[in-house]
Amino acid sequence: MGLQLGSFNNLKDIPTMWTTGEAAGTALALSIRKGVQPRHLDVKELQKQLLNQGALVPPEKAKELEEVKLPSGKTVKEFYESLLSDMRNYWRSRGEDV
Repeated sequence: MGLQLGSFNNLKDIPTMWTTGEAAGTALALSIRKGVQPRHLDVKELQKQLLNQGALVPPEKAKELEEVKLPSGKTVKEFYESLLSDMRNYWRSRGEDV
């Protein structure tokens, strides 16, 4: 895409892909260890393992991080709420039902 508008947009997806991959790999490893199909894995056990690995942020820490101020002056929560709103408006402008 070179220097086209939005050419770096995909970079923001990388952390999500990393964490999704870690969760999938962890689920598979637990499934093998337990001898069950992944769909039958205990979700709470998977979440506990992901927390132990540092792949998930504990709820109390997530709350704390939401209130961190960014250089823009917005909190992390305000930034992401604004970003989600902008994304919804964009897709609605294209006729998508979001």
